[in-house]
Amino acid sequence: QSMSDVAAQDMIFIPNDNGVYTCEFTVTDNWGASGSDEVVITVNNVAPVLGIDHMTDEMGAEIGSEVPVTLIGLKTSLSGSFTDVGTADTHTASINWGDGTIDSSMAQFIACTGGVTGQLGDFHIYTVPGQYTIQVSLTDDDGGVDTKTADITVVDAAGALASVIDMLLPSADHPDIQAAIDWLQGEQDSLAANGALDMLDQDDPFAAMQMI
Repeated sequence: QSMSDVAAQDMIFIPNDNGVYTCEFTVTDNWGASGSDEVVITVNNVAPVLGIDHMTDEMGAEIGSEVPVTLIGLKTSLSGSFTDVGTADTHTASINWGDGTIDSSMAQFIACTGGVTGQLGDFHIYTVPGQYTIQVSLTDDDGGVDTKTADITVVDAAGALASVIDMLLPSADHPDIQAAIDWLQGEQDSLAANGALDMLDQDDPFAAMQMI
């Protein structure tokens, strides 16, 4: 990075990358005599700053706020943004989805070179229900790293119905809500094996869908 000449007592230099910079100062009097000196400035790298902006299910619902869980077999999408005060830096990203899958090639990646806000995004399809911790890492070309994590709950069809039932239970005093709970978990507080969950347990998803 070159520095512009400054004909003043004070100067400001804002480096766009880490490195060693040499500045030469020259003072000239009105007779043309001059003297010079140099100062060496060492600039250290600063790691990028990363944030996870959204996690959505295949329908576009925000996981954790609009819906509590995501389903196996369907796309789970993640998007994030990042900045770097080293505006000349380049970056690579990776997402560890928590189930043994690590993606280092993003479906979307917009660099933040030049001082803009970078964007990244990718999706994953879980095949096994469970609790997972997603880890997103961003590394600049000088080795600076920022990592963010997010927890996610992945369920199968029965787990999704159980989540809906949990959401309805606080309003079970309303007869229509209680009727919906009965359809999902079975009548008599699930003692009667005639709910949608029971149909799934009996490997009859078509009957379960009819009850939903």
